[in-house]
Amino acid sequence: MSMRRGVLERAVSSRPERGNIMVVVILTVVVVLFGMAFAIRATGDLESSRNVTNTNAARQLALAGLSDALFRLDQQGGSPSSFCIGSSPSCILPSISPALSGVQYTVRVPANSTSATVLSEGTAHGRSYVIDASVAEVQLYPFGIFAGSNATFDGSGSQITIEQTDTSGNDPAGTLADVGSDGTITCHGSGTYGGSQVTYDGGNSNCPSYIDQGGFYTPLVPWGPPAPSGSENCPAPVSVNPPPQPCMPTTPAGILQGCPSGGTFSGQVNPGVYSCTGSITFSASASSCPGGQTVCINYTGSGSTVNGGKVQIFDWPDSKGQTNINMSGAVVNLYDQNSATPGCDGTGGYECGDPTALQVFSSGSGPVVVGNGANAATFDGILYAPDMSMTVNGGQLLWIGKFTVNQVTVDGNPNFSVHYDPRLGGVAQPTWQVKNFSVVPPSTFSLP
Repeated sequence: MSMRRGVLERAVSSRPERGNIMVVVILTVVVVLFGMAFAIRATGDLESSRNVTNTNAARQLALAGLSDALFRLDQQGGSPSSFCIGSSPSCILPSISPALSGVQYTVRVPANSTSATVLSEGTAHGRSYVIDASVAEVQLYPFGIFAGSNATFDGSGSQITIEQTDTSGNDPAGTLADVGSDGTITCHGSGTYGGSQVTYDGGNSNCPSYIDQGGFYTPLVPWGPPAPSGSENCPAPVSVNPPPQPCMPTTPAGILQGCPSGGTFSGQVNPGVYSCTGSITFSASASSCPGGQTVCINYTGSGSTVNGGKVQIFDWPDSKGQTNINMSGAVVNLYDQNSATPGCDGTGGYECGDPTALQVFSSGSGPVVVGNGANAATFDGILYAPDMSMTVNGGQLLWIGKFTVNQVTVDGNPNFSVHYDPRLGGVAQPTWQVKNFSVVPPSTFSLP
């Protein structure tokens, strides 16, 4: 009996031991499984982190390629052409530098274009990142009128017209040109005050087609040897945001012309760069210019090809920081040839004068006198005077081209017309900027 009790006692006492062993085994398996899962997760996280790091590095390389492409486009000047950087016989260089050996890009510039496409690839440790960017030269004159601090228009009906025209002075599509300002644009009456009234830098407007663009667009005063300290040379320093700073060219030496006596331009003016101080005047006196023009450009005679056939006048401030531009009663650059029978109404054989061929720049403050009544000016060209003011009181002012001033006021029952010639749209400073870009699959990248 005692023997059977001992056997039973031993059998019962062994059950907890077997149970404890099973618990230990189960816990061990769980710990091992958790350890394996953690190791797998950690390995995955490390791989994911490595991929993110390499992708970010590839992105920075692609952006570096885009930046280098813009720099090389700047260096090409006014005649950009397509090129590439990378491992192709067609590319000008195999790479940018040893530090950027993972960069390849191609630049495609359409013929006679001021825009281009840049496809830039960056590769880091087998990870590639590709940017497809649209870039363009900075357009110098996107507005028919730009007034830094304020523009005021007071008129009705067809008394005020700010439109885009063809090169013969017609407005076939009824397209309007824009007005811009860093300050206030005020419209009174029911006139045609341009396509859009665009303000920047916190400006405002009560005009019917007002657009608050935001950002900055502050015209900078011209740059050149006489200003501000007498030692500056082109090119001017360029702002990150447009507009860039116009600059007086000084080379080759043959383009430089002396300022006429008293700063008065009259009759036929030879192309070139004119540097004046204080006041300039466009004569209203009769001249030998065709079609009643009082001031015209030598488009076809001797010297007509100097400075690319363009007249550029830079008016620097006097000792008091003042400039004065007087064009009262003048008829300036209205026709594009030295002809006795010109036409600027779409019916003749000659176009209106090229507004890009006459460019007037001022870096001082003071008035732009345009006259009124029978003495109102007719001016075909570009005026860039960001610190000057203009007041139009009645009259028949016709402006073909565009102007930039600090303040402009148009009132007094005026007949005021600004015709934004399409040739202005092609005037750009050879400084390239990105318009937009997108990320594209690496498989889309190729070199010529």
